Amino acid sequence: MTSRGWPARVVVAAALGWFLALTVLPPRGGPVPALTRVFDPDLDFLLWPWEWAQADPRLVPILLMALVGALLVRAPRWLAVVPVVPVVVEAWQFLVPGLGQVASARDVAHAWIGLATGALVGAVLWASARLVDRLVRRSSQKRAAGAVRSAARARRTALAAGLTAVLLLGASSVWPRADGEAVAAGPTVGPQGALLGAEFHGAEVHGAQVHGAGGHTAGPGAAATEWLRAGGLPGEGTAYEHMAEVALWDLYLLTRDPLPPAGPGARWDYFWPRDGAFVAVALLRTGHAADAVAILEQQSQLYLDPLYGFDARYLLDGQRVIDDPRGAQVDGCGWVLWAIHEVTRTTDVPKGVAGLRDRCTEQVLRATGGGTRLPAPSPDYWERATFDRLLGASAPLLLGLDSAAADYRAGGEAERAESLLKAAESFRAEVASSFGPTFSRTTRGGGGLDAATAMLMPPFSADPLPGVREAWEGYQEGASRPGGGLAPGTDWKQDGVSWTPEVALVALTAAADAQTGVATAWLDWLDAHRAPWGSLPEKIGPDGTPGGSAPLGWTSSLVLLTLVELGL
Repeated sequence: MTSRGWPARVVVAAALGWFLALTVLPPRGGPVPALTRVFDPDLDFLLWPWEWAQADPRLVPILLMALVGALLVRAPRWLAVVPVVPVVVEAWQFLVPGLGQVASARDVAHAWIGLATGALVGAVLWASARLVDRLVRRSSQKRAAGAVRSAARARRTALAAGLTAVLLLGASSVWPRADGEAVAAGPTVGPQGALLGAEFHGAEVHGAQVHGAGGHTAGPGAAATEWLRAGGLPGEGTAYEHMAEVALWDLYLLTRDPLPPAGPGARWDYFWPRDGAFVAVALLRTGHAADAVAILEQQSQLYLDPLYGFDARYLLDGQRVIDDPRGAQVDGCGWVLWAIHEVTRTTDVPKGVAGLRDRCTEQVLRATGGGTRLPAPSPDYWERATFDRLLGASAPLLLGLDSAAADYRAGGEAERAESLLKAAESFRAEVASSFGPTFSRTTRGGGGLDAATAMLMPPFSADPLPGVREAWEGYQEGASRPGGGLAPGTDWKQDGVSWTPEVALVALTAAADAQTGVATAWLDWLDAHRAPWGSLPEKIGPDGTPGGSAPLGWTSSLVLLTLVELGL
């Protein structure tokens, strides 16, 4: 950069300064206590430039480095020095773990990718500007002589393009389609999608027919029956007995894998940490503590980013998802800490689960700066990329801090518990000031109300923040659908589809808040809209037709927990 390039120098200095401020300064309130030194060298899932449209906590630092690269493209000596900066940053983060960050080779790689991409874009723009300048000067000299030839060439090009389009359209209309008959004969599927899982019970049944909602299903086989009898059945002797029996049977079948899938069907054949936490607690509450511990022990072996948390989902063998990875979802550790707390209250857990609690606790502390800030933008249970800070991503972290504090206190680690209680109190105030008193989906007040309001209700929060109950009630009013259920949020697409996990989540919180009438009304609706084989589906169409995966493990778990909460 020459002396004439002082504006570029100012921008480069500002961008690098912002980069350093984001990565080397402690959060509000000072360094986070009790964090260990971590170096996370995993280079999987680099944020390649063609995926920059996806929301990622690293995006702002990456864009800053891209800006620096674009401005320094004609200053190669400076461009060679700047890559040292992220390396120094990572070394600093490792030496001072209380920064609330984490040393990670991936972050270095992301910064380098941003810098290199910015330099490439800058070089292309500079070369393009030079080329355009030359062409303009050359074309001005030949413009007069070439006007006639250009017009003739344009006419010929237009004629050829038109003929090609006509030929392609004609061929596509008369050419026979191999799948034409199948498309014509296929059933009409509503906005809720096809109903999957008709064969889910097939390998584990006996001949007896048990009547359920909308039809009948074969009953559990010998192995499942023995397992069911080893525990308790919520709702036994009530109108909900059959729904509970099938829901618990479905959890038995889902948990035959090391990690339970969300449900039957290719799109659901993954393990979601959020869903797994609810399955584990439901198994515990129905007398199957060993199965609950087994899920948490398997979950302790999954990759966990020390700053950003669990991936959105994993393969059933515990490997990370490469095809459509969806990135990290920060709420995962909050739900897992809650599940660990529920299990450890009555059951001894192996070292792996205790270690998972430690790692998740530190991840939540890093993500929230020791409770002083909201986590970076992250998708929540909507599973949509976002650049907003969401209530559905933050509320579970408050639950996680409370749960971890209770665990460490019960384990005799008073100092650790006290620091977590302070972090939880600070974070509760942050959630209240950022989302309250309306508790909309986003901090900017947009997105309407959604089911995340239930995550701040009992049993997840014994004393809801002012305005939460009103928001919870407002969500139920605004998200109601023609089929009688609820959409994930009031601003969800208006397709008329009800989602059963959100309905069951509201039922659980109503039961825990002593609003029995609300809870049973939603249970009645869920019971009346089961699949023909008795399982609880993911979605219900506007006309009451079930769709999606049936069973859905999350919904099944929530229904069982609701019955337990009601004391049925």
